[in-house]
Amino acid sequence: MKKIILILLTIFSVMIFSDESDLFYKRIQVTGTSTETLMPDTASIMFTIYTENEDMNKASDENAGLLERYKTLLSKSGVKYEKIESVTYNSNKREYWDSILVNKGEKEYSTTLNIEITVHDQNKLREIVNTLSGENINYFSKSGREFGIYNFNISESAADTKTSYQKALERYKNLENKVLKTNLIDGVRIASYDTGEKSLEKYDRVKKEKYVVTHVIKIKTSDVKNLGKLITLGYTLNITPNSYIQYDINNKEQIENRLYEKAYLEAKKKADKILAKTDLNLQKPLSITDDSRYSIQPYNEYFNNYNSLARAADVVKKSSDKELMDLAGTSNLVISPRKLTVTKTVNIEFQMNKK
Repeated sequence: MKKIILILLTIFSVMIFSDESDLFYKRIQVTGTSTETLMPDTASIMFTIYTENEDMNKASDENAGLLERYKTLLSKSGVKYEKIESVTYNSNKREYWDSILVNKGEKEYSTTLNIEITVHDQNKLREIVNTLSGENINYFSKSGREFGIYNFNISESAADTKTSYQKALERYKNLENKVLKTNLIDGVRIASYDTGEKSLEKYDRVKKEKYVVTHVIKIKTSDVKNLGKLITLGYTLNITPNSYIQYDINNKEQIENRLYEKAYLEAKKKADKILAKTDLNLQKPLSITDDSRYSIQPYNEYFNNYNSLARAADVVKKSSDKELMDLAGTSNLVISPRKLTVTKTVNIEFQMNKK
């Protein structure tokens, strides 16, 4: 019969007697229940290691490197584990849009000339507009309150201020010879000019490809008290756990044997106590029925999977093992599994005979 430690015992008994003298029909039925509260001593949790690179081999190597570094951090931090096994491993190519900086550090200078013209005959304005638009000047406006005074701008750019000014001035002279010295206008002059610096840097959107490697691992550990540290060390490497931890209990069979045995002994003890007031003796059990609801099984518990230690991949690469362990130490993550209550109930029918 199986071994048992009793925490809670419930016994009820029924005596069945026969009027016949045959001892086979003299029986007693008793029920024994024992309960024990257990703390899980094993935990399993899955982590995802995610790396990406434009080169497939580099993405795979970086993924493997993170796993090895994680093992190193666990060892240096004194966190023990029984095994690490791969659950899934896959790689694929993804397209994405990225912004890239072009013309980095490049700049130019732009000179703007403000040209003032005088037009007394307002009927000529439409023809003046048409003429200027042929020289890529599509806008001019009235200047102040003085009648017949209008202005427009000429702008030219170059790598230095002198060249930009010279280009603007040359364009003005061409306009003056071609357009402005006509009977359409009554006067022209350069009212002002300005030269400014302009950055040529800009961001362009480009389509790129990268390879993504996703490795899901499962860690089994008996170091349940250090589950929080095991998780935060993963966080420092951007290795993320899922939100569930599976707990289990070692030596389940021995524990259940112990519970069954205790339930049997308590049931027998109660039967002996009842028969002590009669002229009957307890004999061998005729039948034993297991009325337990379930056996000891692993169970899952949710925990808040919030990572406050995540940093860019290049920062992680540059960090020393000590820096990563110190970073993990700043977290106050504590994982406390709930206790598991296990109950075993047996119904036993014993044969009796007279003393």
